[in-house]
Amino acid sequence: MSKTPHRPADDEPGVHEVPPTSSGSGIAASGSGLAALAEPVDAMALPSDSPGALVIEAKAMPSDSPGSDGVPDPRHEASEPAIVSDAAPRHSARDRTPEGLSLVARGLEVRTPQGRVFGPVDWQVPAGAHGAVLGVQGSGRSAFLLALAGRLRGLTGHLMVGDLDGVTHPRLLRHRTAVARITDLVELEPHLTVADSIDEHALSEGIRQRQGRAVFADLEDATGRRFDRRRRVHDLTALERTLFVALLSCQRPAHHIVLDDVDDALTHAQLDEVYGTLQILGELGHYFVVSALESSAVPPGAAVVHLAPPETTESLQLSFGHLHPRLVAKGS
Repeated sequence: MSKTPHRPADDEPGVHEVPPTSSGSGIAASGSGLAALAEPVDAMALPSDSPGALVIEAKAMPSDSPGSDGVPDPRHEASEPAIVSDAAPRHSARDRTPEGLSLVARGLEVRTPQGRVFGPVDWQVPAGAHGAVLGVQGSGRSAFLLALAGRLRGLTGHLMVGDLDGVTHPRLLRHRTAVARITDLVELEPHLTVADSIDEHALSEGIRQRQGRAVFADLEDATGRRFDRRRRVHDLTALERTLFVALLSCQRPAHHIVLDDVDDALTHAQLDEVYGTLQILGELGHYFVVSALESSAVPPGAAVVHLAPPETTESLQLSFGHLHPRLVAKGS
């Protein structure tokens, strides 16, 4: 199976706001289900080596603020924690993830003045294993996955991903991870064909179209899955869409890939099919962290973490209402 080399990050100083674009990317960042989004944002949740990496900012809107009706208000920007330089960090022995572990979280959480989004979370994922994040509605599963991919601001606690401190170096964490799906925020563009989605996703990842097609075809061969290039995304079944985003997210190497609501609209048998495909992808070196409802099955051998339920009705609303999209240049 051919694999795409991972390009090193460019060192570009500064963080720059970029207006949302209508790029027609195969995976669109949309806001139809997020209280903090006034309209869909037609941009890709990209690794930071592509212009326009999607970063989510934890913020709380006062109930009497102009943005409390769900429309972001630039006058209410949240203060951002200081970020240490994202140059390649030097590590002492105690800074590294313990041997045999791929990911370690200790006291990882996001809070706003209005309440807890998730956490604090203590969790370990062994090397060579998938992860599963379980919780009830409002427990912050989507936000937790964004944090594991370096795409959520306001994170506190400890997160080691390989030899990388993910809290101190979120930009590097975005380089080393991939996002398959975050429900209502990072999803397939429904009107594109399968072929267009493959090409657009490859381009957004900095991969040549020919190479992206070849990698995807290799993944189809390895998993035994086939996708008709002429079909449109909105014609795919829920099972097909989940499998499609899983394969798409493997077009470039990543330490781990986050896949939200893996159980959404699937039967138990269909979820088993998805996990069978993830097992094959894991054997090829593609490891997933999936989220699902508390009662759902998990991938065989997966490291499981259970998120605490929301403390109050307000906390339930915060699980989505705290998400505020920002497009930042790759130097962020």
